[in-house]
Amino acid sequence: MATRTVSTHQVVTRDKWTVARKDLLAKEKELTRARDALSEQRRALPWVKVDKQYIFDTISGKRTLAELFDGRSQLIIYSFMWRRETAKAASACFQFRSNSIHCSTDARNPATTSAAVSSGDPLSSK
Repeated sequence: MATRTVSTHQVVTRDKWTVARKDLLAKEKELTRARDALSEQRRALPWVKVDKQYIFDTISGKRTLAELFDGRSQLIIYSFMWRRETAKAASACFQFRSNSIHCSTDARNPATTSAAVSSGDPLSSK
């Protein structure tokens, strides 16, 4: 059995820790402000008109991208990884989708539809 070694870590007084923590907090706040500014720039990017007619095979039959919105103003697409060699979903994708399946029916999100898409065939085990 391998022996674990405990790394040495600096131990200081509460006052020194408080000073170090406040310094780190200032850096964390600076990072948050920078991330917020970058996110605002991303939201301000111009849009691109979707000219291509995308068709999706769904449980309800073939639907266009516009139809996936289901009359709502927002669409969340999750790219579901399908393992063709095993005819099974990637475990993390399955777990994520299982935990988020109710997002579009949640009363707090009445303008949002969610959909999982896959390049595989999750409706059959061909």
